[in-house]
Amino acid sequence: MSIYTKRVIRSADYNGALPDHTDIDIWESYAKNVLAHIDPDVYGCLVLSDKPDLVDTSRSLGVEVTRAIETESLEASSLFSRYSEECDEGARKRLKERIEECGATLVGDGIMVGPSGKDSFDLVLRSVESKLGKLNCGGYAFMKSYHLFVISDILASEKMLDDALGQMIKMSAPYDVAYERIVVSVPLRNYVFNLHERSWSNNSFLSDEQRRLALLARSEVIDRELEKMS
Repeated sequence: MSIYTKRVIRSADYNGALPDHTDIDIWESYAKNVLAHIDPDVYGCLVLSDKPDLVDTSRSLGVEVTRAIETESLEASSLFSRYSEECDEGARKRLKERIEECGATLVGDGIMVGPSGKDSFDLVLRSVESKLGKLNCGGYAFMKSYHLFVISDILASEKMLDDALGQMIKMSAPYDVAYERIVVSVPLRNYVFNLHERSWSNNSFLSDEQRRLALLARSEVIDRELEKMS
């Protein structure tokens, strides 16, 4: 028996988990908001697009968005969203069991702890390499500059950031088109790698601001879904 129910947005105050498929990808909307927060002069005029995901035609800037998070973490988050809105006790029990199999723990009914963040940049670097390959296969709008936004849960030391920068520069070298800047956004931090300047910065990201930008992205998704129904 399925433990899932179909989710439909019917009002602006909808507070359930978002449907699996929406016109606006919430992570692309979230990336747009975070980038504008990090550097409004560079990213303040980005709009949602496709190939690349975000564009500012006036600056000839394109930004691709991806996630580099372990499958178990993604599944646990999705299951917890369903658990939070599920009323059937049998379904909640099955969801809880699967969440725990993913390495997370439920504290009461309203909080999920874990899975723990990773201390390796391998998954991020694989995502960067994959995006480089796709960028150079064609099909993308021509831009003078391309940046990459990566959502992750990595816990990085200064040495890890140094090493990651070196790996990003090395893997970009063979390509005709490469990302000039790569932003890795994690809980409470934004790691910004400037490949042209061969530098990185580790910027704090307050939890209240992170939550505000996430809720703003969610509102943008909901508003678009309601527009389709009107």
